[in-house]
Amino acid sequence: MISGVISGFLGAMAGGLTFITTYNSLTYYFYSNKRYVDWDFRLKNLLIYLASDFNASIAKVFLEARKQLIQMQIYEQPLSAIGRAAALGWFPLMFRDLSFRTILLGTYYTTTDIRHEPRLKYSIPQIADIMRQRRSEGHFETFDEISYMFYDFHSYEVKTRMHIRYLYLILANLLGTVLTNPIDVCVTKMMTQQEPKYTGFWQCLRTVY
Repeated sequence: MISGVISGFLGAMAGGLTFITTYNSLTYYFYSNKRYVDWDFRLKNLLIYLASDFNASIAKVFLEARKQLIQMQIYEQPLSAIGRAAALGWFPLMFRDLSFRTILLGTYYTTTDIRHEPRLKYSIPQIADIMRQRRSEGHFETFDEISYMFYDFHSYEVKTRMHIRYLYLILANLLGTVLTNPIDVCVTKMMTQQEPKYTGFWQCLRTVY
């Protein structure tokens, strides 16, 4: 039951760090760029989350492959073999994560009465101090030009009642789990195959089906 826990933890850490780095970078990009000011916040957030999941899948796939092999009691594997397992299993791993995220967020955004309300992360005196410090460093911007630095763009006002939101999220998790479980099976089978049986995700999916 505890086989692969170290590889799983390291994979989760690598994926989590990559996710949050991408998430913060894209939040800055989409919400500070005037080109996207008219885009709906749901679309921007969905793109931010999906791109973050995509990068996280790359960061964690090698350790995920190692975890899967250990859980199948396949211990003595050279790095090249683990690399091949990771290369074969990356696409279904990424596809699984992105599909689950799309189902979860899509359900949440379509069933919840939500208002996008960015809020200041700092008090007015703190903002004044930050701008004063930036001027001393040679940056002479107006508040509007650097306002993206001072707001939490993932702040919302939710009108839908809490128990209704929980119900929909539970149903969305159930739906996402059911629909992505065959993909998860393919992840395990492709990463842990010891003889060449699955050459690609779609061939594996057809074979499993």
